[in-house]
Amino acid sequence: LAGLGLDTYIQKEVSARPGHASSFFGGALAVRLVAFGALSAALIGVLLGTGRGHLVPVAAVFALGQALAVTNASLAALLQAATTVGRLAVAQVVAKLVWGGGTLAVLMYTQSLWLVALPFALAEGLKAVALFSVVQRELGLTLRIDGPATRAVLAASVPYFVNTIAYSLGSKLDVAVLEFVAPPREVGFYGAASTLAMLALLLSPLVGWVLMPLLTRAQARSEEELYAIVRRGLEGVLVLAAPVSFTLAAFAPLWARVAFGQAFAPAARAIAVLAPSFLLTYTAVLLSTTLIIAGRPWAVTVVNLATTSVQPLLIATVVPWLGARGGEGAAGMANAAIVTTMELTTVTAFFALMGRRSLDGRLVGAVAKSVVTAAGALGAAVLVAGSPADLAALLSAPSAGAFRAVGTAVATYTVVAFGIGLVRPADARAMLRLVAEKRRGG
Repeated sequence: LAGLGLDTYIQKEVSARPGHASSFFGGALAVRLVAFGALSAALIGVLLGTGRGHLVPVAAVFALGQALAVTNASLAALLQAATTVGRLAVAQVVAKLVWGGGTLAVLMYTQSLWLVALPFALAEGLKAVALFSVVQRELGLTLRIDGPATRAVLAASVPYFVNTIAYSLGSKLDVAVLEFVAPPREVGFYGAASTLAMLALLLSPLVGWVLMPLLTRAQARSEEELYAIVRRGLEGVLVLAAPVSFTLAAFAPLWARVAFGQAFAPAARAIAVLAPSFLLTYTAVLLSTTLIIAGRPWAVTVVNLATTSVQPLLIATVVPWLGARGGEGAAGMANAAIVTTMELTTVTAFFALMGRRSLDGRLVGAVAKSVVTAAGALGAAVLVAGSPADLAALLSAPSAGAFRAVGTAVATYTVVAFGIGLVRPADARAMLRLVAEKRRGG
């Protein structure tokens, strides 16, 4: 809640005007300080009022850590806008090591609950010091309070703020609502599936760190350049994310058993249905970023609010019905189907808002080639196993045969992708050169 939509504003506006940051950042931090205090007081008041005063120390430390984390996200956004992410990456890694190592040490050597929260706050504090120093050096940031500029920026950030809240709620609603309409065992299966399927989102930082500043500068030059980059960006998302989603979906029974053991085998049904949603998520992020840059943030917000409103209603009605009839894992599979459908709806709405400029024959051809490539890879796995039934039997337990089938599918996907021109090394090199040129301000 204390984010105020500021990070999206930073990535959009500071990318084109680095000096603009000093006019509002100090004032925004002051407003956030007030928000942090009010939210922390409310948190502590709820704990005291509900007879959980013993949790106040740990909640207070976590609140401090979260306040620092929100601030660090904005400092990171400033560096991303300036396409200076090398030191940011180092700071992120060091902070994770401090957090993880500190938490492990606390759990090993003490029983104090509030100390478990301390490494998180410490890691974020160290990162804040490091990032602020880098931002000052790279952007010449100075902290001053300019009331009119701060008010104007916060007002302009309202649609981003609402959109962030809607998106954040939507990403949590699936599990939250499922807990009320399905048995705990089914919630566990779906939680495992969601955790594993999140591997498909490993490339998501590239969208914010690279494409948003790139698209912002392209928009400043010409709308045609903006949409040309969007089309090739969509093609790149397809080439990079589709193989991961395909591999997760096609061999879900094996991954569920490898990651969580035989007891979580029913989670495979949710993994298979959920995996495609992350390819859609990449697409939605890229399209929504483009719409925001093109001056249509409220359109993005309306779409996200609509899907966020519909999703819990669908979960509450469809999941109990299908869960009672489909056996183990059916409730999670139904939940996954709703999540994937909502992502597809979002992507469709964004494409409709952007119009035909977001598509061209080459992009449509890449989609067709991806389908052909996936079909060929799955066919190769079936041939290695002997038949579809034999492949299903192999995937029911980790074995040399199962991994041989997966390896064959991956190798086939790679060969076919290069063979039919789905993956074009020359295009990848051209995009990397373009990113490098824009990073240097070209």
